[in-house]
Amino acid sequence: MVALRRIVSAEGRSYLVSDDRAVDFAALVVGAVLDDSDGTPLTRRYDLKLDDPSVVVLAKERGYVLAGDPAVALGDHTVPHTLDLSFTAAGFRPLALAVTVPANPAFPVAGPDATLRRLPVSLRGRIRQRADGTPIPGASLALTGPALPAPRQAVLLAAPLAADLDSASTVQGYLLSAVASPVPVKTVIAACSSGALSVRVDDRQGLASGQLLRFDPASRPRYAAIASVSALPPNPALPGDVVLTEPLAISVPAGTPAAPFVLGAPAGGVAQPVGRDFAGEAILILDAAVDGEVLEITAPGPTPTRYFGRNLVADGQGEFRADGITRLSSLVLTASAAGFTSLAQTWVVQWANPIATADWSLVP
Repeated sequence: MVALRRIVSAEGRSYLVSDDRAVDFAALVVGAVLDDSDGTPLTRRYDLKLDDPSVVVLAKERGYVLAGDPAVALGDHTVPHTLDLSFTAAGFRPLALAVTVPANPAFPVAGPDATLRRLPVSLRGRIRQRADGTPIPGASLALTGPALPAPRQAVLLAAPLAADLDSASTVQGYLLSAVASPVPVKTVIAACSSGALSVRVDDRQGLASGQLLRFDPASRPRYAAIASVSALPPNPALPGDVVLTEPLAISVPAGTPAAPFVLGAPAGGVAQPVGRDFAGEAILILDAAVDGEVLEITAPGPTPTRYFGRNLVADGQGEFRADGITRLSSLVLTASAAGFTSLAQTWVVQWANPIATADWSLVP
């Protein structure tokens, strides 16, 4: 190679510079950056970091481009290399993505999509009569759309996940039957903090291992499975402790209703989550349809089985509350109540508004 020489002057001195090597940057890896809620390219600013100093981020418009000098970057091209990328963006969960560059690559290599998950938002509202605005207590609000590619189904949990959930978990729907007892709804008589493994109730009649306790009113149900019921004092009509199969995900104040239920027959088939779900989220994308009043979610390993109510129920003021909304850019929510015509409305998620509001007005 013939070196190119030139003279550079600076601060009264002259330097003879020999350019004996030209460095050309080329695209090594290209990939898309997508919004998980609708699969479209991310249009807002994001930050990308990687762990290899020989590779740089050349562009971030309409995706990511990793570039470098092909003669130097990634060292030995006869073996594969893995790049660890970290994506961050306001309003999204951080994403760690591993990109493998194969041996003897033909640049640019097509990298995997970087799909960023929206942080959850909430929806508040009321279900009422259209004629005069009277609230409809006990009305239901169910997630009925949008339609996903078959056989996938989106489900709305009555309360957000308390722990992360991976795609190896299983989801099974069940019907519920109330436990027959002289005191059908128990009352928690001592406050329990989050993480507690037992609760003290005012009456133990009818309680048994394998049943579910539903804490809080039906409009905001939280379920816990019973592991055992204390035999002391001997009279079950007196207060006593109930041991749970897993720690409480929330604190339970004294005076909280605790209604016992028995799991009935399975409703629908068994499904698995599509992708990973995170604590604080309440919308799951499943690989098959499920049914039932309560969903049994079983994770692999020693993690206990957890139970979640499905969809929403309006309280005594006709009000509902949905937390943990993510994964979908719009929701079709159908309000129903005895004696009224069901109403389906499409609500476009307002990602910039952490707590949005919307009402449903029903007619007989």
